[in-house]
Amino acid sequence: VSPFRTGRAWAGRIADLTGAITTNASVGGAKVSFQRGDDNWVYSQYLPYVNEKFDIIVMHGGVNDARHLRPVGALSEGKDEATLKKNQPNYAGGLEWIFYNVSKTNPDAKLFFIANHRLDGHATGKAKDMSEYFNIAKAACEKWGIIFIDLYNNKELNDKLETTTTKYLPDTLHLNAAGYDIITPYIISALEAGLTAPVEPETTVAPETEAPV
Repeated sequence: VSPFRTGRAWAGRIADLTGAITTNASVGGAKVSFQRGDDNWVYSQYLPYVNEKFDIIVMHGGVNDARHLRPVGALSEGKDEATLKKNQPNYAGGLEWIFYNVSKTNPDAKLFFIANHRLDGHATGKAKDMSEYFNIAKAACEKWGIIFIDLYNNKELNDKLETTTTKYLPDTLHLNAAGYDIITPYIISALEAGLTAPVEPETTVAPETEAPV
């Protein structure tokens, strides 16, 4: 018998298993990248909670960017707001914009990003091979000091989910209840490991200069 209340995805299931107080701000179909006219942006999901303080913030996104063939792009050279704003239409830029704002408004929270499990049976866009999106996401996490939870390359998990079939992904895209039963303990394990692991953003070391004579 599942220990979870019905109708709950992994965020609610984490609460069921751990007793943590969770807020699920996700909205279906949202994209990490932002392009003019698109009213479903992952960053917008955070805005209603921007003045709240959290101990842990878990970010997740990229599947819809891959499905809709949004450009991956490259990481910005700097971390200033003006530079980051220019890069929003790309996945990399949208992700950095989210990381920048979440880090700024919740500086004491432990921040995580989840690279989605595989979708080997889903034919839309680049959903069958999202590696370029999650490779850049990993680099962005390293740059911003975000803990990267890599479900995409977790062979044990993806084998259990039988991602080439519809057993746990009945529409080849969304997990069913049994699929969430499988995936939730992996996320909890990664969160617990991350809470004890220090993660620091990249730092730029200024070149040494000769002392004045």
